[in-house]
Amino acid sequence: MNEHVQWYQRKAQERTAEALRSKGFEVYLAANRDEARKIVETLIKPGDKVGWGGSATLAEIGIFSRLTELGAEPMIPIGNISPAELGEHRRQALHADVYLTGCNAVSETGELVNIDGTGNRVASMCFGPRAVIMVIGRNKICPDIAAAIERAHSVAAPINAHRLGLKVPCAETGECGGCEDTGICNITLIMHRKPGKKPFHVVIVDEDLGF
Repeated sequence: MNEHVQWYQRKAQERTAEALRSKGFEVYLAANRDEARKIVETLIKPGDKVGWGGSATLAEIGIFSRLTELGAEPMIPIGNISPAELGEHRRQALHADVYLTGCNAVSETGELVNIDGTGNRVASMCFGPRAVIMVIGRNKICPDIAAAIERAHSVAAPINAHRLGLKVPCAETGECGGCEDTGICNITLIMHRKPGKKPFHVVIVDEDLGF
C-alpha cells in the first residue's frame, strides 16, 4: 500500500481512538491482526468464561483457537446444534466474564454502531458480561455517525445476510431493499459512551478485517 495512504488511514485510526477514549472506552491501536490477537490475549485471564457474538473479524485474528491454551473456558457453540440449543448458548453468554465481539461501524467522532437480527450480540455489549472486548478493522471507520449507520445498513448487513444464507432482498441484490420481514436488521444499537462501569476494550487494527 502507498505510504501516503497508510499515513492517512493511521490518522483516521488515531482520531477514532482519541474520540472513543474521551467517551470512556479503553482503546488499543494494533498494527496488524497478529498484534490485535496478542492484545486480546492479555485481556483474558485463566478461568474466564468467554462468550462470543459471531464475528468474522474475531475468526480472522485467530483468537478462538487460543482460548483453551490461555486457560479460558470458551462459551462458543461448536458443530451443528438445534435452534433451541443456539438460543440457550446466546442466553448463557450474558453471564460470561468476557464477551468478544466485532463491530459493524465506528465513527471518527466516537460512536459504535451495530445491527442485529436477534439482539443477543448488542445486548451483551450493553449488559451482562463483566467485560467486553471489541475488535475493529480499519475498514469499519466512518467520518461521522450518519456514515457509520449507513455503512452498517448498506455494507455490513447485506454481506452478513448473504453469508448466513438469509432469504431477504439484500442477500440477493447486495443493497438494502428496506424489507419489513428481515432476519438481520431488527435492532440498531448506537453506543455514544461506554455503558456502565464495566471494562469495555476496543482494539482498532490497521488492517481490513471482517465485513
